[in-house]
Amino acid sequence: IDSGHGIASGLAEIALQNFDGVFLKSSAADVGAAATRGIDSGVFPTDPSASFADVELFDLPGPTTWPITMVTYIYLEKDWSTKDRETAGLLEAFMRFIISPEGQALAVENLFVPMPQALIDLANSALDAVIFPDDMVRFVRETSTLGEAGTRDYVISDKRQSYADYERKELIQALAQARATQATLMSTISAIGSQSAFEVHGSGTTNPSRWFWEVFDILEARAKERLHMTYRAVGSSVGMLEFVGPAYGYTAQADFGAGDIPMSASRFAELSANNRKMLHVPVAIGAIALFHSIPESELGGDPIDLDSCLIARIYAGDITRWDHPDIKANNPKMTASS
Repeated sequence: IDSGHGIASGLAEIALQNFDGVFLKSSAADVGAAATRGIDSGVFPTDPSASFADVELFDLPGPTTWPITMVTYIYLEKDWSTKDRETAGLLEAFMRFIISPEGQALAVENLFVPMPQALIDLANSALDAVIFPDDMVRFVRETSTLGEAGTRDYVISDKRQSYADYERKELIQALAQARATQATLMSTISAIGSQSAFEVHGSGTTNPSRWFWEVFDILEARAKERLHMTYRAVGSSVGMLEFVGPAYGYTAQADFGAGDIPMSASRFAELSANNRKMLHVPVAIGAIALFHSIPESELGGDPIDLDSCLIARIYAGDITRWDHPDIKANNPKMTASS
C-alpha cells in the first residue's frame, strides 16, 4: 500500500533494498529523488500531451532513492477552447493551487511527499500547453495585500479565510471534532445564497480525495464568487473511463480525471482515435511500501529486510513463510515461524 496511509495506520514497515543496495524504509528515503532521476533519464515524456503509459519509477539509482514510487496525475483535455469561460478559469486556478507551495504543503498533510521542483516544472509545462477559451475568466491569487484590487471579482485571496479553515488549524489535536464542525459549516454555506455558482467536477483515484476536498474548501472560502467544486473518489480505472467517456461518444464526463497511474496505452489510443488530446499533470508523489504484522519480539531488534528478488518470489507464491531460509539469510535475528 502507499506508505503514507500504512504509517498513519500504525503498521510496521519492511525495509526494502534499493538500486544502490541500501536497505531502508520509506520514512528515511528520498521519495522525490525517484521522480527527479526519472526526468533526468528521460523516463517522462518531454511532451505533456504524449502517452505516459510507460512511465515507471522503479529501482532508480541513488543511495536514498525509494525503489517503488508512484505519481498521482490529473488528466486534462488539452483543448479547453469550447469549455465554459468560468469553469475553465476555476479549473486552472485549482490546478495552479495544488502544485503551489501551499498546495504541496497540504499534500504532505494528506500523506503524500512534496514533489521535487523538476516534477513541478513538468506540471506547469503541461498547464502552459492548454488551449484556453479566448474570453476565459482569469482568477488572480492574492498572496500579499493587493489593496483595492483584492476586492475585485475573480480574486482567490489568502486574506479571506473561512471559519472552517480557522477551526481546522486550531483543532488539529481534536480532528474528529474539527471535521464535524467543518461539515456543519459547509452545509450552512451551501444553503446560503441563490446566485449561480462557478462549477468544476472531477473523479478518479481515492488517494488524493481528502486533499482535493480540502483545497476545494479553501478556494470556496477565499473567492468572492460562489464556487461549487466536487470530486468523486471512485478509483483510478473509473477515473480513466469517465474521462475517456466511450459510452457517451468519447466525451469526458467530468472536467478532469485523476489517477495514481498514467492513462493506459489502450485508453490513450482511444482518445487519439477520436481526435482528442490529453495532458498528464503530475500533482503528487508518494512511496509504495510493504508492511507486516510480525510481533516486535520476534524481529530481534532489527527491521525486516527484503530485496527485489525476495519480494517477487513472495508475490509469485514461491515463498509463503517468514521462516523461509532465503528470508532468514537476510534477517538472521528474526525468529518468526510462519
